[in-house]
Amino acid sequence: MNWMLTRMVVASLLLMQLTGCMSPILRYCDFETGSISMVARGSTKSTHEEGPAIHIEETYAATPLEGEETFHGASLIVHYPASNDNIAQFMRHFDESLTSRAQELGIDLNVRGLLRVIELEEMPSLFTFELQTDEDLDGHFMALPFRVWMEKPDGKVQRSNCGSFWYESSTIHLISHELAEFSLILAPQGMILGDMSFRWRLLRFRFSNGTRWFRDGVAEHLAMLVKADMLGDEEAAAQAEFEGGARLDEVGGAIFRWNNLTSADELSRSYYPASRALVERIVDQNPPGTLAAIMDQSRQHKHVDGRRLGRIIKQVTGRAPKDYLTE
Repeated sequence: MNWMLTRMVVASLLLMQLTGCMSPILRYCDFETGSISMVARGSTKSTHEEGPAIHIEETYAATPLEGEETFHGASLIVHYPASNDNIAQFMRHFDESLTSRAQELGIDLNVRGLLRVIELEEMPSLFTFELQTDEDLDGHFMALPFRVWMEKPDGKVQRSNCGSFWYESSTIHLISHELAEFSLILAPQGMILGDMSFRWRLLRFRFSNGTRWFRDGVAEHLAMLVKADMLGDEEAAAQAEFEGGARLDEVGGAIFRWNNLTSADELSRSYYPASRALVERIVDQNPPGTLAAIMDQSRQHKHVDGRRLGRIIKQVTGRAPKDYLTE
């Protein structure tokens, strides 16, 4: 990858809205050694005003801290409290679902999750974090916290029970989505180009590649499959599919102009489910393995922008992306 393209790809990893009650995470990449070091920042506010304010600022390494054990999976490395075997079993299930679902869709998860399980006894009023991956890590990782509660906390955030602990189901969605989208943007072959914004002296350049509907749609589709595996909530999945279709009907062709350069919260709330619905229409209206075939065709090219992506989808399915706007 040449220097200019590297800078453009780095610049393309812009502010994106996350699921649940998470505020946006800023993502950065460091290509100095050919590997990626990511810094993740985020915050969660709660209606539980009496809880403590918690801030975490750490560098996640491959080795655990004292009192921790580590689960090494195909897609996740997880540091967790040594005393909690249920968490290890849960993370093994999460890793297996994430890995198998990504393979089923033809997504090469070249970015792995580096997670640290944080035990909390009560819901904090404010939780903020700034995390990065250790430079000595071999490969591409994204560091994220995974909060668990030893007792069910008050609050309206959707939570799930897993034996001895409670966790936010939106965290499963978030991790699956982010790893999938980063893997598409940073693929060594078939890179789905992100939207670009960079400066040169006093000039600022912005360029939309027209791929966000696909990047976020595929990532949302994967996240929903993994979440369904973990929660077994078919009714919620059916409701999400119905709502996504309604959003797509509302958004229409504007979905192809959606980008990371001018994203507003209200816009994102409509466009995330709409992008997922569009990808799922492509999946549902074609034979099994269609999305994987699109990914395979993408890997025949070094980089894929919106126009090339449209040609690939038409080559594989016989229809252009816009033809799937109506069922």
